[in-house]
Formats: sequence, structure tokens, C-alpha cells
Amino acid sequence: MDQKPPARRTVKYAAILLITLSPLLLLVTGELLGRLYLQVLNGSPGRSYGIYTYHPVLGAILRKSSFNTRKTFNNLGFQSYEDVPAGPKPPGELRLVVYGGSTSFCYNLPTGEGWPLRLERDLRDGGVAARMLNGGDVSWSLGHINVRTREEFAGLDADWVVLYSGINELTNAQLVDFYGGDFVGAVRAGERGVFSPRLGQDEWLFRHSLFYKAWRFWGAPRVGRWFSSGERRTPPDPKVVAAKREALRTAVDTNYQYLLRELIAFWRSHGARVAFVIQAISDRDHVNAPRVAVSRRGAAAAAQAGAVVVDAQEVVDGYPGDPHKLFIHSGVHWTAEGSERFARFLAENIPFSQPPAVPSSDERAGGARETH
Repeated sequence: MDQKPPARRTVKYAAILLITLSPLLLLVTGELLGRLYLQVLNGSPGRSYGIYTYHPVLGAILRKSSFNTRKTFNNLGFQSYEDVPAGPKPPGELRLVVYGGSTSFCYNLPTGEGWPLRLERDLRDGGVAARMLNGGDVSWSLGHINVRTREEFAGLDADWVVLYSGINELTNAQLVDFYGGDFVGAVRAGERGVFSPRLGQDEWLFRHSLFYKAWRFWGAPRVGRWFSSGERRTPPDPKVVAAKREALRTAVDTNYQYLLRELIAFWRSHGARVAFVIQAISDRDHVNAPRVAVSRRGAAAAAQAGAVVVDAQEVVDGYPGDPHKLFIHSGVHWTAEGSERFARFLAENIPFSQPPAVPSSDERAGGARETH
């Protein structure tokens, strides 16, 4: 039998290897070209693409000096175009820190159009030397905020904290259960600050791959709907559902309001004043209304802890047109117009020009406690 020449066998094996590896080569080439495109389109000196990095407790945290298609983060990992200079805070600067979830992150808007930086501009236009540090992150609950702020707040020299948070508490509890935990049981057992680190950004591919993020945002939901469209499920017992819902609501409120009091004491112990903002929604019949109600039920606890409490729903109720124009489809994430009106409302209703109150000895002690 004739043997093929070595050269022909080499070509054959090379062709097989090329065909086998070509999908991987295409993916790698696409990733590199995509990153290059985003760097040219949205990049700035000293910042690199990819806004998340690994965190041992939270799973992931916003990365310092980073950007993506809409967002820019400064040298401290806060959403802002401006880095914070090293050294003492300049005399006369009013430093504000925002904490919250995606309604503070403002994922649907570029950094400069979200309400935190609009608030910064409104204050600057009024003659205040304001610097905004927006620490809002997608899907974050107060439990997540509690971890981050205790790691960094002492070094921020903040004058005010603006807290716009609450909508993610129910989702956080459901995620704890989904990944094998027992949120209601944990809270009943006395645990506080309970949160799930499994939010998507904890995945390595999510943090590093353009294609995977595209799949997560656009591909996976469509495929999931397609596979589940023909499923038939037995309706659950309404009494069982109502009992579970009430138990979950009670546990969520207990956890949330405890953390509110602890965090407000912590921030005040570091010399900052706190503004707690009751979250707004496009209409009270919206599917997200029960999630927004968490912050409304927590307002009394925030006020008792010494926070200035304002109600963002006043922006919606006072709007002369269709209030749905103030939000995207979620009913809770402000549009550009809604963001502008909300920022103006905060500038007019929170006494940012007043100096911080001197914390009491109880507040200083409370601020030093760790929450588990």
C-alpha cells in the first residue's frame, strides 16, 4: 500500500487543527477587536475596559479606573469622570457619596446623565464645590452596601451619604434561597446583613468576555422564554403562597431596617450626614411596586436613626405629563428627563449646605460595630 508523503500528512493535520481551532480563533479575534473598538469609542487615558473585578466576599466589585460602553469609574471605583486627588480634601469641597442598586447605578444612561452626576452639576451651578462619588451597583441590596462601605468609608472624608436603596431586597432574598440558602430562616435565627454574592458579575466570563455578556443580556433570556413557553405548571395553593409571601416580607423588612439603623449610625460616626430617599415608581400598580415599598416601610427607621428623609415619589406626583416618561419600562429606573428632575428635587430638598452634626457617643459606638 502506498504511503502518503510526510509533507501531505502535515498539511492534512494542520488543516484539521485549523478547522478545529477556528471557532476559538474567531472568538479571540472578536474579543480583541471589540475591546479595541470600545477603547477608541469610550476609553480615556488611565482607564481600561471592564468595570468589575473579583471580591472575596461580594463576588465582584466595581473596578477602579475602568469603563464600559456607558459607564466610567474613577481611581476609587466610584462612577465619575473625575479622579479623587490624593491627600486631604480641598477646603470648601462638599463630598457626597451615593449608595444604592441599579436605580443609582443608572444602567440605562451614560455616567454624565445619571441623577448622581446631575445632582453634582446642579450643586456646582449653585456655587457649591461638590464632588459626587456614585457607588450604586446593579442588583445590590443593603447587605452588599454594608460590606463595601465598611471597607472604604473611613478614608473617603464624606460630608453626605445619599442612600437610594430598597428595590433589590426581595430579589436578594430570593437569590439566597435559589442558591441553596434560607433567607427567612437565617433572619429568624438572628442573622443580619444577609445577602447573595451570586449576582452575575461574580462570574469570571461575565467580567472578562464581551461575547458572554452579550449572551447573558440578549441571548439567554430569549432562549429561556422559548424553552419555557410550552411548560404547564400546577397552580400553587393561594394560602401557601400568601403565607410564604408574608414571611418573606417580614424577614426582608427586619433585615433591611436593622441594616438601615446600623449603616446610618456608621456613616454618622464618621462625621457624615445621611439623606435617605424613599424610592419612586411610575405607577402604584406596576409589577415592581411591592419591591419599591420596602424603602417606604423603612423610612421611619431611617428618620429615627437621624437621617434626613425625602420622598422621590413627589417628583412623579408633581409631574405635569405622563409619569411613565420619567422611567424606562422597569418603572423605577429614571430616564434622562426623570434623572434631571430627580436631581433637581434632591438639590432643593436636602440641606447639603448645612454642616454635619456631631455624632453622639452611642452613634460612635454603633458605627464601630460589625454587622453579620
